[in-house]
Amino acid sequence: MPTDIDILKQKTSRLLYIGFQGKSFEDIKDTLTQYPFGGVIFFSRNIEDLNSLKKLITEIQSFSISRWGEPLLIGIDQEGGRVNRIHRPFTMLPPDSVVGHTKSAHLAYLKGKLLGLELKLVGFNLDFYPVLDILTNPANRVIGDRSFGTDQEIVAEFGVEAIRGLKSANIASVGKHFPGHGDTREDSHEELPVLNYGLKDLLKRETIPFEKAIKEGVDFIMPAHIAFPSIDREKIPATFSSNIINGLLKKRLGFKGAVISDDLEMKAISNNHEIREASSKALNAGCDMILVCHTKQYQMETVEHLAMEIQNGNFSELEIDNSIGKIAEIKSRVTSSIAFDDSDIEEELKSRELQELRNEIESILK
Repeated sequence: MPTDIDILKQKTSRLLYIGFQGKSFEDIKDTLTQYPFGGVIFFSRNIEDLNSLKKLITEIQSFSISRWGEPLLIGIDQEGGRVNRIHRPFTMLPPDSVVGHTKSAHLAYLKGKLLGLELKLVGFNLDFYPVLDILTNPANRVIGDRSFGTDQEIVAEFGVEAIRGLKSANIASVGKHFPGHGDTREDSHEELPVLNYGLKDLLKRETIPFEKAIKEGVDFIMPAHIAFPSIDREKIPATFSSNIINGLLKKRLGFKGAVISDDLEMKAISNNHEIREASSKALNAGCDMILVCHTKQYQMETVEHLAMEIQNGNFSELEIDNSIGKIAEIKSRVTSSIAFDDSDIEEELKSRELQELRNEIESILK
């Protein structure tokens, strides 16, 4: 019989979105055997070729359904431009700066739809896209050409269309990086950026694309690993800020979807916090889901640590259940039509629907 702590571990594991090393099912099987994790994120390191990738995702989903009775959110960063985990024979789409420059919001929709349809062929049901940051600082290299541009209305309109495109392919969307990463110089993969913006500054400009995305029904929003000392004197990242997540995002802007952290192994976090401690801070601030993208040990420690936190009364089990419910609702929608087949991906990429989409995109870009 499972003990109370075992049941709590099964709950907390559902809040984790994990990555793994390797390209075969055996590289992740033991991890998935131990707990019913919420999702798996893929990187280039996990990809041999498209047919092997599809087989791997099928094995992962089949195992999860067999062992735990539920599928996983299977996600990837596929933005077009320089942030592409999958390359040819997928369509090599331009970065969003190019899309924004065309002034064609319909192009953003077409791009989102094509990204979604190609990802769906392989078995993905979530894209960590779109970037809703406004490129306020031209020296910002971590965002740079990933942004639709410097105008908040363009970024908002094009972001909404990208979400609609993903939605048309039944792919979950992730708007990032709340409340805005566009005016930084530092890269949060390496250090913690600091922005001296107050609440009024953010509402006047940076949060506008997120407001529009919320109205469109974006599935997830990802807070930034950026400190806003005018809002939190302790210089904590937005990921740990209840003022930003619970106060601004959920209460002020009315976001009812799921909040997913950026990777807690990024140096903006891991330079100053143990991963398990960081996971507690993120959940306390209002995150519903936690990304731990690389290290199995950290993933296991986080599951166990969070379960102990609930058992010791430091977390409300009701709030954990609420987060699980949000994730389950999104998951049920985007995993409703999982098809396990052995069709050849490269042949499916030549379909008339996809070719017509590519042609329409090309005609706008000319």
